[in-house]
Amino acid sequence: MSEFKMTICCMGAGYVGGPTMAVIASRCPDIKVVVVDVSAAQIAKWNDPNDIPIYEPGLTELVNSHRNKNLFFSTDLDKYINEASIIFVCVNTPTKTSGIGAGSAADTKNCEACARKIAEVAKEGKIVVEKSTVPVRTSESIKAVLRANSKGLKFEVLSNPEFLAEGTAIQDLQEPSRILIGGAETPEGHTAVETLVSVYAHWVPRERIITTNVWSSELSKLVANAFLAQRISSINSISAVCEATGANVHEVARAVGADDRIGGKFLNCSVGFGGSCFQKDILNLVYLAESFHLPEVADYWRHVVTMNEYQKTRFATTMIRRMFNTVTNKKICIFGFAFKKDTGDVRETPAATIVKYLLEEKANVAVYDPQVKIEDMMHELEYQGVNTTNHPMMDKLLKVYNDPYEAAEGAHAIAALTEWDEFKTLDYEKVYAGMTKPAFFFDGRNILPHEKIAQLGAKVYVIGQTADTPPDAANVRLWVRFLAPYYICNTVALLLYLPIRYQGVSDVLLERENFLNLPLEQEIFLLALGSWLINYRKKATIDGVIALFFMYGKLGMLATLYYLDMTIFGWYAAFCVGQPKYDGPSRFTELNPALVEKLVKTKVSGPRKGSKTANSWLIFYYADWSDCCLEIEPMLADLSLRYSSDGLRFGKVDMNKWSDLAVENRINVSASSSQLPTLILFQEGKEAMRLPPIDANGKVTKTILDRAGLMAVFKLQELKDGKPAVFKPKSS
Repeated sequence: MSEFKMTICCMGAGYVGGPTMAVIASRCPDIKVVVVDVSAAQIAKWNDPNDIPIYEPGLTELVNSHRNKNLFFSTDLDKYINEASIIFVCVNTPTKTSGIGAGSAADTKNCEACARKIAEVAKEGKIVVEKSTVPVRTSESIKAVLRANSKGLKFEVLSNPEFLAEGTAIQDLQEPSRILIGGAETPEGHTAVETLVSVYAHWVPRERIITTNVWSSELSKLVANAFLAQRISSINSISAVCEATGANVHEVARAVGADDRIGGKFLNCSVGFGGSCFQKDILNLVYLAESFHLPEVADYWRHVVTMNEYQKTRFATTMIRRMFNTVTNKKICIFGFAFKKDTGDVRETPAATIVKYLLEEKANVAVYDPQVKIEDMMHELEYQGVNTTNHPMMDKLLKVYNDPYEAAEGAHAIAALTEWDEFKTLDYEKVYAGMTKPAFFFDGRNILPHEKIAQLGAKVYVIGQTADTPPDAANVRLWVRFLAPYYICNTVALLLYLPIRYQGVSDVLLERENFLNLPLEQEIFLLALGSWLINYRKKATIDGVIALFFMYGKLGMLATLYYLDMTIFGWYAAFCVGQPKYDGPSRFTELNPALVEKLVKTKVSGPRKGSKTANSWLIFYYADWSDCCLEIEPMLADLSLRYSSDGLRFGKVDMNKWSDLAVENRINVSASSSQLPTLILFQEGKEAMRLPPIDANGKVTKTILDRAGLMAVFKLQELKDGKPAVFKPKSS
């Protein structure tokens, strides 16, 4: 006779199944608990006392103390499915990447596979428990599969969602706030529910065990995660307001959380939420609302995810902006890659997004995390679209360290992205001493000793605060560009008028009593100023306005010097340099004919996270010799930083190098062309809109390409948000 009164089988040896079964085994010594999985490698790790596959505080000790007593790990699914009375289904339900509902609906193929396996091998009826987070009414699908394949056996399907927080999973399981069990409202359903209640009753007070119908239980899990994520996005949105107004988000959160109706939990501002559940479950809720024709509900919850993406992007661009708008060849140290402390889980971690942005800017990225495994990190980066195909220099630019001081050695900046306790107590004098100066610290978790680091001489940015707030990003880039030889030389060239006019620069000029007839000078410069005032409104960017001012100012100087001295006239003309090419940050992809075919003209069923293939591409066709192209590129670069997303990409094509693309797109690249620059929006591989427009006869309508006009004409905000945008192209 068996020493156990019941056997429980868990299908799936992952983040939910392993810890949950370990706690059940520890609290129910009279129950045999078996975790099964098709992955022999995963099961081998669970059977290794020194290398279980998941890091959770207290988990290793718990597993080691009960393994091979009443807790077992096996690949023999058939044996233990037959032996068990209760079968937990703890498998992954990722977001669909293709087909109907791609990008939002949950993919329940793993749950269905488990149901088919149970129906195939079971020789008597079972209680099947949905532990995975699933869409509402998934139990009906599982029941249908079991009924159709079970040869007349009776199965009861229950919903028992997990409410675990990684990092505190064992404590959450041992002292749960509630246990939720949903079952069919039939006598058989009630019996099954009570059977599962009796298992949890070994350690959970009965008043904490909530029983409902199956659908309420399934929906409650989605709603719980949506509410938690909503609070994080809410306080993160306020962090942007705080940085703009001078408030402190941590003080605001404390004041707001003191209200009993709100409470202080989940009001910690951060670089964004991550993990396997929040985004997936919200998108599942969005899809559910859309399926029931509730667009307002869907839009409401979709914006929780949008705000999270905005927070991650904002943090990355803030890093770049504060480091003088370039991190190229600079070493950036990342403290923490897990999505939260006390776990090695990297799924949907904000750190991956930050690393992706830095690699795109060609920064040297050094990552240190005390628990994350390199293979898990690389797998998540691959999921985010960061690989050697998209980033050929990745192997050279990205390095992983086992020591925080070594990772920080020579770094220009440190970004704290996971709230590991050890980051609070590092020797920051030692860290700062080894960094390249000026040194920057970016605290995305509010855990670093800010005052101490600032006293060392470092520049500290804390998310949600305004210390060391820089000017507007576009203005920063403009002032940095003012240091280019173009601006310096031309400013000096204009100022040379004063010493030439009043002091003279040669004996010939010094000997002249009147220098030049004053009314003639006035006429020359009034003509130059008048020409500038008439024409500057045609320029769409501040760069163009300044370039035009320099041009007319220099023409006035040249006209004056022509009348004075031809030698000085010649030297002055040679001194004037051309307008520089923009080399600041952007989200442009340099395109050639092959990449245009591969990325731009490839139709995709929906935005794929991290992929360079997108539904929409805005392409900037330019020529370096064109002043108009040079003037507009900084503005387009800023728009690319603001609006680039998984659904909208920005590209650029050098028409000097790829003239065949100019011909293909009917762009005239001659010196007299009014098509420089040309912007073309491609949607699903086809041209949807272009500026300047061109008709069927090849006639071009000259257009002033200003910021507001581009945002409106190309509907950049709608495309970034993933909303449908319909265009009526003026071209044929």
